[in-house]
Amino acid sequence: MSYPNLADFNSIYSDLKDPNIVKAQFILKPQKIYTLEFDQNISMSELKLMIQKAAHIRSKNFRLFSNGEEYTKYNDETFESIFHEQKLVVFRLELKELEAQDETELLLQLNCPCKIHIDKFLLYYCFTCGQSVCCDCFTIGTHKGHEIQDKCFYLLPSKFLVDKLFENVTKNPYEEYKYYEDQALAELKLNINKIIFDKLFETLKNI
Repeated sequence: MSYPNLADFNSIYSDLKDPNIVKAQFILKPQKIYTLEFDQNISMSELKLMIQKAAHIRSKNFRLFSNGEEYTKYNDETFESIFHEQKLVVFRLELKELEAQDETELLLQLNCPCKIHIDKFLLYYCFTCGQSVCCDCFTIGTHKGHEIQDKCFYLLPSKFLVDKLFENVTKNPYEEYKYYEDQALAELKLNINKIIFDKLFETLKNI
């Protein structure tokens, strides 16, 4: 009695498989590639919903590219109407700013509990020791008196951060020094250019 070999099974599977079924690969990162199978008449909005669920990303916060062309704008169009008779299409997923911020939040370990104070989370960073800490670590723990910063500060919009940097700088320096002699005013301008803005650029680079 003879048994069918692997080639026979592949042939049988190929015959049974719906010819309308197509594939798409979605590359989020080199180590994150998703392959989905679906009917070729699926709408692009349905396809985007599928990859959104599969990759656990938020709705409308990613862009879709293939061969250098963007397909994010397509919704009601079917896959077949755009990619005529193509059985496999490779897409690149590009996260928008909000998703990028979510990754930053993940890197900041905001949801990680403290190993010492298990009911607290690592919402702060100790610059003295170079590690994440919880509120108990620097109030009653070993990091008391250290240089501590709330990590949520670094998730604020850049406009707020810049405003924060300038909060102690006069908004009208020339008005404030208008009674000074020309030499004093020239020194003020020099200080603004060489001191304040140099420090600003250095601070922004550090952030």
